Amino acid sequence: MLATDWMMHIARSLVLDRQDKYLSFHAPKHYVNDFIRLCQSCLLEEPVDWSFSTWFQQNKSLRFGNRTLTELITDLPIETRACRPTLRRALRSQNDFGPEIPDGFLSRFHDTVRKKARRLMVTSEGIVGMAPCRAREGDTLAIVFGCNIPLVLREVDQNSYQMIGEGYAHGFMNGEVTSLLNKGWRSTHRFRLI
Repeated sequence: MLATDWMMHIARSLVLDRQDKYLSFHAPKHYVNDFIRLCQSCLLEEPVDWSFSTWFQQNKSLRFGNRTLTELITDLPIETRACRPTLRRALRSQNDFGPEIPDGFLSRFHDTVRKKARRLMVTSEGIVGMAPCRAREGDTLAIVFGCNIPLVLREVDQNSYQMIGEGYAHGFMNGEVTSLLNKGWRSTHRFRLI
């Protein structure tokens, strides 16, 4: 996957692909650019929102495929990285020195990461999403028939799982798994929730 694709999946996951706190509207395309600019500013040690900067420091080594978040940012095409002149204007209204834009990327980021207590995840198959803070490496992301949101599960015994909480899996939130099952690209498994 290209660095720009990974960054899109990460940015949309961080806001649960929604623009408003009521989860009514999909995230606008400029959220991805806002996310990239904030990450680039963190790498350049420019002032950005303290919460985002802290999040970035904690996640910059997270691997997406064979690259870390830091490597993805530096691997972006030149035209994506050349947004520097407008960066200061865009960030000035969204960092510690100015008011937060309602329903902007940072506002939604704060809703997801701080208020909803979700953290970024990537599965062994490369699915990017958000998981409850209690989730840990080795947990399973399951899309359960009859449930409208993916679940994060932890294996307790062979084929028995405990529910850790609700998850978000970018690209798997609107019934896409049914098409993958029909094409034979995914399979179903029976398990027991305890």
